[in-house]
Amino acid sequence: MVRVFYFTANGEDVARAAEVLTAPEFSVTSPPTLEQLLLDLTDASAEQTQRMVLCAIEHPCMPSVRLIDTLRSCFPDVPVIVALKAGHAPALAEALQQGASGFALVGEQYWTKLPDMIREVLGKVSRRCTRPDIRGPAQPNGGITGEFHAPPAGSNALSKQLVRLREEESARIARELHDELGQALTGLKLDVAWLQRRLDKLPQAPVVSEMRARLELMLKCIDGTVAITRRICTELRPAILDDLGLLAAINWQADEFKKRTNVPVELSLPAAEPALDPTCTTAVFRIFQEIMTNIARHANASHVRVTLAESDKHLQLEVRDNGRGFDQTALAGREALGILGMRERARACEGVLTIQTAPGQGTMVQLRIPLAHRPHS
Repeated sequence: MVRVFYFTANGEDVARAAEVLTAPEFSVTSPPTLEQLLLDLTDASAEQTQRMVLCAIEHPCMPSVRLIDTLRSCFPDVPVIVALKAGHAPALAEALQQGASGFALVGEQYWTKLPDMIREVLGKVSRRCTRPDIRGPAQPNGGITGEFHAPPAGSNALSKQLVRLREEESARIARELHDELGQALTGLKLDVAWLQRRLDKLPQAPVVSEMRARLELMLKCIDGTVAITRRICTELRPAILDDLGLLAAINWQADEFKKRTNVPVELSLPAAEPALDPTCTTAVFRIFQEIMTNIARHANASHVRVTLAESDKHLQLEVRDNGRGFDQTALAGREALGILGMRERARACEGVLTIQTAPGQGTMVQLRIPLAHRPHS
């Protein structure tokens, strides 16, 4: 069985591919996001099936060049065929240089030849895999050489890619909310203010008073929606993390926690920004967010102590509360998923997350991840 993953936003192309790949040897799916594509490829690896990716040269989620780069880092054995239309030659050249296994112009001949094209590419991969004297990494321009193996599910490379993709998607949604919804709400507020000014020029009458009162309620509703939109955007991707760094973001999150819960937070942070790559910086902050959220929801604590420190080429985040604690073996539902998500983010950065707790004894969550090399100044 050959699992064919068609990464495109064109539903008609997916339907056409399913029509021409009707032989029992083929199975066609179209993952809606790159994150889902990576997860599906991992599942197919566990099934020991052959895998092939068809991708449109331009995709609204990700250009093919970045897609190929991501696939090469996580699944070097999966061949990629780039489907393009006339006028995409520059992007095609980049895709081939990045390691695409082949390309095809979308048209009637493309659909007719697609099954044989897939067989030919997989045949080349199979022949390279059976050569006992070849060892080496993926090569550009269709040259996948060497001994192939997909990284195991949950590997650091795949975990890191998934974490990065989730953050990129969150940032994209935050930008769209800010730009599209934010502007629409601002325009609506200006229109309501214009109506208020027009009403002020009308003679006093019961209906005018009612309209004025209704417009006041509309303005309050708009202001409330603007505030909610800002909060959602901040939760999706806090600008302070990108603009000022991890230490400022942890300070801000601790302040937000104190405002919401009235629980004091004792902070101990290093003087200098930790030497982490952007993905791991985000992971530390997201884990901290999840810890503080869990304390607010479940701990019933009266004091929280947060320590961030560098030790033995590692960054260590420790959060202690004096709350009710819990039995880790009894976790279920959202709480279990939250801890699983924190551990997955830690693993993506080659780190370890440990939890010490018991009913009535508070909770200590510790994250320990290796630091990047800090260049000498």
